[in-house]
Amino acid sequence: MLDGNDGKFKKIALNPPDTIGRMVYRYDPVSFVLPYNSEFVYLKNGSEMNSLGKFGIKNDRLKINGINLSNPVKILHLSEEILISYWASGTKDSSTSSGGVFITDLSKNTTNLLVPKSENWAEITSSGGKIFVLEKYSPIITIYDFKGREIQTIEMPKSKFLKYEKRVRPPEYLQMPAEKKVSYLEDYCLDFYQPGDTSVFLHQTYSVENQSIQENYILSRFSNGMLQEVKLEFKAMNFSSNGDLYFVNETDSGDFLTKMPLSKLF
Repeated sequence: MLDGNDGKFKKIALNPPDTIGRMVYRYDPVSFVLPYNSEFVYLKNGSEMNSLGKFGIKNDRLKINGINLSNPVKILHLSEEILISYWASGTKDSSTSSGGVFITDLSKNTTNLLVPKSENWAEITSSGGKIFVLEKYSPIITIYDFKGREIQTIEMPKSKFLKYEKRVRPPEYLQMPAEKKVSYLEDYCLDFYQPGDTSVFLHQTYSVENQSIQENYILSRFSNGMLQEVKLEFKAMNFSSNGDLYFVNETDSGDFLTKMPLSKLF
């Protein structure tokens, strides 16, 4: 966390590591952190929503009742009345396991499943009282309302960079040359931003250069039926809350976290 007034950093271990032997692993995963009012809110295993005040001074905890939620991904919408959140797993008993998008009535502390998780989801976001799901294996965005009803399906032109195919690595994958390995690597969506009727998403793809696998970063914008794509010349990270693109700017004097407005990229 960075204080914009004095430039001081403070590290808060929301997800402390543990070790077995010499291996480090995360035993208690948390979701992406959402800035909300003057706090930072995140989800945690065990059906928890936690909030931190400035520099971690305040730490509130809400135990979400009704469903045992685990493997948190992100908060899609938060108000005084409702929480809409995405969890990779959610169980009412030990015999079933299915994640997805859940809605919690914060006044009653009751939770219901809105949209079941699909392996075809690439990324998910929320805007204007709607939930937007970008598919992974087809150029489609599906839109749901806050009652979980599918209200629209939008088909986009196919990308010239993305594969749209499910890849299964064979047992001999690790012994393959880079030219063959890269064909089994699926595209990965890093972030999805939905300002109004425009969809903007960032993908990481792979190619081979000098017999080694290289990461590529593809920025796409879909609006008014048209798909625009840019292959970026830098390693992009994600979008800010107002849609600027974050990346690390490597210079001789050090590495700097930088953001750039989308208007400079399209």
